[in-house]
Amino acid sequence: MKCASSTERCSSATGAGHCGAASLQDLAVTEQANNSDGNLGADVLADANNVFWTLTAWQARSPMQAFVGSEPHLTTMARLDDWCDEATFADWEQSSPDLPDWQTSYGHLIADGQVASLTHASDATSDSCLPAPVTAP
Repeated sequence: MKCASSTERCSSATGAGHCGAASLQDLAVTEQANNSDGNLGADVLADANNVFWTLTAWQARSPMQAFVGSEPHLTTMARLDDWCDEATFADWEQSSPDLPDWQTSYGHLIADGQVASLTHASDATSDSCLPAPVTAP
């Protein structure tokens, strides 16, 4: 079986106020993903320095695309330019239905990530110098 997975990294240097709004939306989008048809799992990670990661796994690419085009994901993505100075996305196919770990998703993000077009993008985004997620041991 081929399953689809996706990850996103968003950070803000503009302060906790912007990140607070973004983190609430990340939670809403993660809940949306968990309740969507075809979803195998979803998680969000609040990392250091106002960085938020999301990770999803899907039975196939088509339910993932339906999720991306629906609310609240659609509105959240439209607001990235208000909240983030770094935003990168990646999706890939995998043989396992399990939610990938954060380091695996980071590898896909660095290798195949698509950088969002942001008005005030940081240099780290354009240089693919994104630090790996920090998780508890």
